[in-house]
Amino acid sequence: MPEQQFGRVAICDVASGARRAEFDCSSPVMSLAFVPDNGVVVCGARDGQITIWDLEAQRKRSTLSMPSSVNSLVYDRITKRLIAGDKSGNIRVWTLDEVMSC
Repeated sequence: MPEQQFGRVAICDVASGARRAEFDCSSPVMSLAFVPDNGVVVCGARDGQITIWDLEAQRKRSTLSMPSSVNSLVYDRITKRLIAGDKSGNIRVWTLDEVMSC
């Protein structure tokens, strides 16, 4: 795969294999989280950027940042919070609805 594609996320239909959506992240993708409640995919990149993508509209909803490579992303459906951890050991928590309304 060419290096420029390491920051690309493709969402495919499992049954047909057809691509539903495709998004470019700021740098190579290190982590992903799917948020079915809001129909978004959250992409954590090596450069510390976190991008929230709307699957239906196929557009960027919001961008967040961490000090270093985003190695883990979790969405808690009960609290509706997005939790991110980076390579340096930092952890940040956001309320997803607030982040997406900005």
